[in-house]
Amino acid sequence: AIRKLSCSSGAQRRFPQKSNTTTRRYRRRPRSSCRRQAKPDAPAEVRFISYIEENTVYTHALSPIQLGRLTIPNRIFRPAHTANNTPGGRIGERFIAAHEEAARGGVGMTITGGGAIHHSSLLHPNGLAVWDDESISGLRTFAKRMAPYPMQVIVQLWHGGHNGFTADGSPPWSASSSPGVLVGVPAIAMSQAQIAEIIEAYRRAAMRVADAGLQGCEVHAGHGYLLRQFLASAINRREDEYGGDLNNRAR
Repeated sequence: AIRKLSCSSGAQRRFPQKSNTTTRRYRRRPRSSCRRQAKPDAPAEVRFISYIEENTVYTHALSPIQLGRLTIPNRIFRPAHTANNTPGGRIGERFIAAHEEAARGGVGMTITGGGAIHHSSLLHPNGLAVWDDESISGLRTFAKRMAPYPMQVIVQLWHGGHNGFTADGSPPWSASSSPGVLVGVPAIAMSQAQIAEIIEAYRRAAMRVADAGLQGCEVHAGHGYLLRQFLASAINRREDEYGGDLNNRAR
């Protein structure tokens, strides 16, 4: 059986309903009158937004949303993923151009790949680093290039713990000495002084992002990286105030 759905132009689309028979019906290509057609050579983001503008399922996709004091112009965002396009950890043209293409396409918010906040953890030799003041120049250039666009820019702050490499090749830091699945070597169980050093590193990295004129930070606490290692009882075997029950592991 086929049911008809109406779209804003008055034209009709046909979608297959579920059937108990073995006959398969495939979704028909939407008629051109149902949505504005983006140029074939337009950026992927433009083609996608052109599609959802006329798709009544996504009624709020292009409306603004408030996140704290930050107004996002629409609900479309580029999630954090590491492109390894920052040689030596520094922002350059390739990195900026990738985000600028998203901005030109109408994306409301972009989140950078993980920015390493401390030399004790490096995701990749070409991964972003925000662990020292030398990173501020690139962040400012990035902010200036993004300024003409309404897209909001968030920098992800990251420490890999025992699932990251160190800048000098020494053992990685973690909540306990268990090895990570990505690096595979026993970690240094962090002392309380090292924990305090990492906390301060997060703070300083966030200040660099703010000083550069970007809009915010995202703290990466998943995917088995450092903060998740402290939260996980199977990994965190500490006997001080950073181990034990959940309140301590989340300290």
